[in-house]
Amino acid sequence: MRLAFLAVLLVAACSADPGRTPTSASDTGSDTVTVEAVIDGDTFESGARRYRLDGVNAPDRGECGYDEARDWLADGIEGTTVDVGVTGTDQFDRSLVQVHSDGVWLNLALVSAGLAIATSAGEDHTLLEAEEQAYAERIGLWAPDACDAHGPIPPIRVVDLSFDPPGPDEEDLAGERVVLANESDTPVDVAGWRIRDESSLHRFTFPPGTVLAPGETVTVTSADPGWVPGHSPVWNNGGDVVLVIDSFGRVVDRYRY
Repeated sequence: MRLAFLAVLLVAACSADPGRTPTSASDTGSDTVTVEAVIDGDTFESGARRYRLDGVNAPDRGECGYDEARDWLADGIEGTTVDVGVTGTDQFDRSLVQVHSDGVWLNLALVSAGLAIATSAGEDHTLLEAEEQAYAERIGLWAPDACDAHGPIPPIRVVDLSFDPPGPDEEDLAGERVVLANESDTPVDVAGWRIRDESSLHRFTFPPGTVLAPGETVTVTSADPGWVPGHSPVWNNGGDVVLVIDSFGRVVDRYRY
């Protein structure tokens, strides 16, 4: 695992644009911390402080790819000293950080390995570009056989998205909607499939008995039952991603705006 971790660090360093991408700890005005425990694919502890990699979102516990992302990060940095540039705090009082290991931007390396998605916040699109490349190569979370999935990926596609209805979003949840289409010539059972955004918050699950006939579409609004936690806007107006996930947990389609 350590060799695989270092190999991805090298790839990330070579593919980054030096004009926009920090490639050494000094670029971020960072502090040095020793990683005592890796919690998951984007979170670790040092002393009494918990750190969350900024600009990325690795799978949560129970989601496809959780073990792979956590093990990859733990194998690479647990027990080592890394450089962290604090960019803020999140709702759980974790320090949001840009992390460098041996002068390589670890946030970028994680996304480049296909083990996390990028988030849309921020002006530097390097992480988003790395996600695009990982998706195009279908590696990590994006692989057709992710989480022991088998068989061809069903051609269920996002064909329309309304993410910014007129007025305050929370007053028109039904105006936020995503439309999926079955582009195959056979029915596809999507019961248990999920739709999610780039955050760790919003998840929609299709109920039992949901089958799309050939050419049929289905519209899911933010007001529909099936969302967890529900009763709130889902899609960020400034940019987000729609992921369609099948019963194996693999990504069937990805629509970023």
